[in-house]
Amino acid sequence: SALNLDEVVTLLISELKNFLDFGPTEQEVSFAINYHINKVLMAFDHPSSIAEWVEEDLMWEKRIYTPEEYAKIIEEVNREKIIEFMKKHWDLSKINLTIQGPIEDNLENNKKFTKVLEGLL
Repeated sequence: SALNLDEVVTLLISELKNFLDFGPTEQEVSFAINYHINKVLMAFDHPSSIAEWVEEDLMWEKRIYTPEEYAKIIEEVNREKIIEFMKKHWDLSKINLTIQGPIEDNLENNKKFTKVLEGLL
């Protein structure tokens, strides 16, 4: 409800900032890497998956990689590389906030949420 909106916005932005400052945990990185490696290794289980795989590589890569080659690339990802990437490419000062629902779109609300954002960044 609109009564909790200030708190929700504050929590969301502070969590984003915390994630940017400290990055994911080793457990989160390990889970994500294992998930994506398993997904890649199962990519050739169905003919339509093979077609999508080839299509994506033809569009975005210079060659078609095998699932095993992609798995090796994914295995090279680590927490430090993720944090380095985030710090290089994430700029929370450029965040756009979209609020949907029965909230009045007025200058007072806009100023209030701008202050909340500025206070967290």
